[in-house]
Amino acid sequence: MHDYVQTNFVDRGMCADWSIHDKEDGNPHAHIMLTTRAIKKNGTWAPKQKSTYLLDENGAKVPQIDPKTGQQKIGARGRKMWKRITESYTDWDNRDNAEKWRSNWSDSCNRYLAPENKIDHRSYERQGVERLPTVHEGHVAREMGRRSERVQTNQQIKASNQQILALEQVLMELRLRIKELVKQVQEAINERIRRSEFNRINNETGRVDSEKRAIDESTTDTQSQRQPATQLSRVAELSRQIEQRERDTEQRKPTTTQSSQSIDRLTIAIGRTKQTTRDLGTDYNRQSSRKRRLGDAVKPIADGLQRATKRKQLTAMNKAKTNQPSSLDQAFKAYRSRLSKDQKVKQQAKIRQRNTQHKINYQGGHERGR
Repeated sequence: MHDYVQTNFVDRGMCADWSIHDKEDGNPHAHIMLTTRAIKKNGTWAPKQKSTYLLDENGAKVPQIDPKTGQQKIGARGRKMWKRITESYTDWDNRDNAEKWRSNWSDSCNRYLAPENKIDHRSYERQGVERLPTVHEGHVAREMGRRSERVQTNQQIKASNQQILALEQVLMELRLRIKELVKQVQEAINERIRRSEFNRINNETGRVDSEKRAIDESTTDTQSQRQPATQLSRVAELSRQIEQRERDTEQRKPTTTQSSQSIDRLTIAIGRTKQTTRDLGTDYNRQSSRKRRLGDAVKPIADGLQRATKRKQLTAMNKAKTNQPSSLDQAFKAYRSRLSKDQKVKQQAKIRQRNTQHKINYQGGHERGR
């Protein structure tokens, strides 16, 4: 925790106050309080914002254009005017930092955790993992145990995740078996191709031998009968072609032992492939039906949880609105208080005026009587 706070906050100039809470209830956590305003080297507060020039995509300053003339504005003392923007003095309160700090926290923890206990700051959806997220329980729900609705919901979600994990393992095994079967089938097909090629070469060799014998007999008859020279040249050309075919046939001709072994392996692989394919189709249909039933069972739970969360949020908002007086109510109360004060002042002025009038009348009557 100390290294994480030092690297991510203190080294950037922040003041960090952090503490670790661990009540041995399975929920150890830390609180970090940070400053959002910097302090200069002389010990005074830095401004919250600063003004800088607006730059274009090439890093050049953007001029201020006068709409009347279409030229750049000229300020005092003939200085050119450029567009400026106001930005924060530091980027400490930037919301984009949350993603970076969460990622750094997972990296810091994973340096000390075992491989099976490593954490990931991303959601299941971003990780591409088919899991249902649990809801936040809080210390009150944990103290209530199974009486709490949130605890019961999380237990159901965890059980559903275990079933999903088991189905994923089964599907992984099925994919491996399919991959092996495809490989065996491919080898069997290649073996059959080699076998057909071997038969074709044997047939071609037999045909070449028969042609050679026919040519030899024709050559013998020709020599005995002394046919023209044109037929002798044709015989020589046929002999050269036969020799070339024999050489090509010897290069491509596989051994008989390899061919027979390949045929046996092909037969065995085809029989095994048929049986495994039937078993694989049955298992796949069974797992697909289980996964569909599991999805249908988990969907009402997730929908109910979402509706309950929204209902609680609306209830809390309505309660806060009811308990907290509006600005209009406060203004009306202030007006009533001012009005009551003005009425009191007017009433006191009337009383003083009436007393003064009575006093004047009394003094006048006394003087007339005397």
